Amino acid sequence: MLRQGRLPFLCVAVLSGGCETVEREWREGPTEQQALASGAPGMAREVAMNRRWQNRRLSDLRMALGEPRLILQIPGGGSPAGFAAVYAVDPATGCVDAFAFVHDHDPVIRVYHCR
Repeated sequence: MLRQGRLPFLCVAVLSGGCETVEREWREGPTEQQALASGAPGMAREVAMNRRWQNRRLSDLRMALGEPRLILQIPGGGSPAGFAAVYAVDPATGCVDAFAFVHDHDPVIRVYHCR
């Protein structure tokens, strides 16, 4: 049984915990083994770019690569809801650099795609 006076503290602790942002570590995209087996430079770039950028913020990407050429809403919102940022073509691989983001105050990169 709770002593009188402790119940309000317990309620505040439980309620404030529900307001915290949950950090999620994304692990999507091809594996290194898949990239090696395919021999495709685009797949190798996906592995390298995901290793470098996955779970980082849009602000970090903008500092490194500048503003995206195009921002696209994901049809149906995606799962989880987000958007895509499209950058330039990588001359070495022919990849159109595209990043899928999860909405946040500073969106988080969920996955990089070579398109």
